[in-house]
Amino acid sequence: MLLTLISPFLQDACFGVVRRQLEHSEDEILTFLLQCSEQLPHKIPLYGTVIGLLNLENEELVKKILESTQKSLQDALDTGDCNKIRVLMRFLTVLHHLSSLLASTDVDVVEACLQTLAAFLKKSTGK
Repeated sequence: MLLTLISPFLQDACFGVVRRQLEHSEDEILTFLLQCSEQLPHKIPLYGTVIGLLNLENEELVKKILESTQKSLQDALDTGDCNKIRVLMRFLTVLHHLSSLLASTDVDVVEACLQTLAAFLKKSTGK
């Protein structure tokens, strides 16, 4: 499991810092987590773990991250940025496989991906 690859101390430290800062600058922190996962894809398991732990406390925060991820994925599909598409799909896959997400959030992730894919296919085929 991915959780075993990340030291528990590092998980707790990162989660504690993020949780404290959310009270003061929620939007900035959520944007920062998504940007970090896009720009440092080798750290996606760490960011996924932090997001999964945040989801256990407040599911609405993670829904915002998923909405931002969907928008970024749609932009990447529109521009044909294959690297960004690959990274964002990996990010979503990590969130799913961590099993830290609640079932309703899992459904949201799948639904968002399907909507994005349908929009891309509609645009590319003209149907």
